[in-house]
Amino acid sequence: SGANADQIAVNVQEDALAQGNRENPGQSATDAASFGVADPDIGDTVSARFDVAGTLPVLTSGGVTIIWITNAEGTDLIGKAGATEIIKVTIGGSYAAGYTSNVVLLGPVDHARPAAGTSTDDDLKELNFTVIANDRPLNPATGLTDSMALKVSLEDDAPVARLVE
Repeated sequence: SGANADQIAVNVQEDALAQGNRENPGQSATDAASFGVADPDIGDTVSARFDVAGTLPVLTSGGVTIIWITNAEGTDLIGKAGATEIIKVTIGGSYAAGYTSNVVLLGPVDHARPAAGTSTDDDLKELNFTVIANDRPLNPATGLTDSMALKVSLEDDAPVARLVE
């Protein structure tokens, strides 16, 4: 079937990176969201994975293009700028226990330059991934699939000028 309207949403902040400008303890470079897959057919084995044949986010870090590397199952995406891992996006779990999508931000991602005089501290970059559920992962061509969006909101870090007392 076609994509449904459900969307998994997670949020990470560059402020929480080791070199970031952490403004409050609630900022984090990691986030996770749970989701389930329903399949009423008895005997089907269900799997969830990323659509790695589709479009993955086009990103840079320090001007270096981020290349996405995936595992054979399509459940792990690692974004690397050269040899440096910048972001990990993964799906774990099972049909019976439910699934979790995890995002770990390991380094900064370039954001668009703002207009002069505009703060970028709350600038968001939306990364969109497609998650596919299939009820016959050993032979996907004979199975039924559905997909949903995983939206990662990545908050930019920026210097903040403050008076020092």
